[in-house]
Amino acid sequence: MTITTLGDLTSQFLLRRQNVALRDEMQRLSLELTSGQTADPIRHLTGDFAALSDIEQRMTGNAAFRQSATEAAATTDAMQTALGNLQDMSSDLAKSLMDLSETGLSETSEVGAVQARDIFNRAVSLLNTRIAGRSLFAGVAVEQSALADAETILSDLRGAVSGLSSLADIRAAVDAWFDTPGGAFDTVAYQGSPSSIPAFRVAQDESVRLDLRADHEALRDTLKHIALAAIADDPAIGLTTRGAIYGDAAVALFSGQDGLSAVRADLGVTQARLEETTVRLASEKLALEQSRGTLLSVDPYETATRLEHVQSSLESLYTVTVRLSRLSLTEFM
Repeated sequence: MTITTLGDLTSQFLLRRQNVALRDEMQRLSLELTSGQTADPIRHLTGDFAALSDIEQRMTGNAAFRQSATEAAATTDAMQTALGNLQDMSSDLAKSLMDLSETGLSETSEVGAVQARDIFNRAVSLLNTRIAGRSLFAGVAVEQSALADAETILSDLRGAVSGLSSLADIRAAVDAWFDTPGGAFDTVAYQGSPSSIPAFRVAQDESVRLDLRADHEALRDTLKHIALAAIADDPAIGLTTRGAIYGDAAVALFSGQDGLSAVRADLGVTQARLEETTVRLASEKLALEQSRGTLLSVDPYETATRLEHVQSSLESLYTVTVRLSRLSLTEFM
């Protein structure tokens, strides 16, 4: 009969390895009991990761869509705020200009131009709004301002009307400056790109396009009519013509409110759509998290039972280790 024995060093190694294994198992089970989720997905799923991979892939896509929808919503909200302020300012200016045109002007003849210049400065600033360092109304040229500074624009416009004294001539020159394709507005005022920013992809088959730029017709017309009033204090322009300019600009600004309202209404539709998409994506994220949790969940009763068994085994191992450490030749004999 052959008897196999283990030396002291080998016995210590085996006991230590078993001790480490039991402690690792106890730590894993404790974590699972606390979290309710498996700490070892490979063993829990018996190597079949198809369902888990599908869920995690969809979660990754959902996170990307939510980020895109958040950026689109922030951009749309900022645009809506800027246009709301622009519309309010242009409406207030129209009322002031109309009042001035009906009062006979006299000593206050330059007040309208001064007020219009201030509004024009603020309008340019609004259309040069940036969010997260990106220009809102410059198309794909997000790194630069949509418009040149107000003084540059008005200075060039004054040169275009220099020497003109009648409302018809001044209005024609201003129209040509702003409306001629490839003309002064496109080369001097507008510094953005003629191409709009790419659409925001907010779902698998859903995109949101924000193609509003500072050269949009409604915005260009608003700037034009404000600028017309802003240059009305030119020395070559007589008092009567100045009053006519104020009245003409006021009427045009009043008429332009419909165009601004239409642009803002389109943005409002986009805002509502993004809000619905954001809610849907949030619900989808919650559903995916619940599915993943269900797939990786553990039975708390079974886990607690296994943990208690491991603790008992570890205590027994400690007892055996202590007894072996006290074993001597005298006790053996």
